[in-house]
Amino acid sequence: MFFSLAQEKNNMDFFYNLVKSRYSDVNKYKSYIEITHNNSSKVILYPFMKFQKLLHDDVIEITNNIKIIPDKLVITCNDYDKSLLNFIRNFTFEIIIIDKFETYSALYKEYDYYPKIIVVQRKIKYNFKDFISNSFNRTKTKGYFLSALALLIISFFVQMSIYYCIVASLLLIFALFSFTNKIYNKKIEKELL
Repeated sequence: MFFSLAQEKNNMDFFYNLVKSRYSDVNKYKSYIEITHNNSSKVILYPFMKFQKLLHDDVIEITNNIKIIPDKLVITCNDYDKSLLNFIRNFTFEIIIIDKFETYSALYKEYDYYPKIIVVQRKIKYNFKDFISNSFNRTKTKGYFLSALALLIISFFVQMSIYYCIVASLLLIFALFSFTNKIYNKKIEKELL
């Protein structure tokens, strides 16, 4: 959910709608949301939607960006430096920092309002040439050889061992072909994730 919100351009709209579902006096600004309660106490919700950890400099920058002095400042973030808990005690108002897991349980689940999950899928089109190239690459030699060896050993314990021997010899041919064939021994690009 954090990834979906961090990727979204208008993530402030999501937090505005989340807060608006329970409170009526809500103001949305460029980087934070201001909530005014009946007893005129002000709460600021600041979504820090970056993949990096929240650090001391970030908290100072956040407090400088806020135009008013709130009674409570709630900062949602991916993760935070644990030394921040001692640092935030120096401010005159209460600062609450919650990571992505606490944000889920304290905000999304509590308010029963969840972000839209973004699913990123890459469509990979394989043709027969790519399939053959991937199947008979030199990196597959070890797999073919070990499979042939395993089938050959199993054939000693099975009554109809001829089928195991035939498949084992076929796998040995595949191993030999993939090891020696220069056409398909190009380096395969592996995806990072």
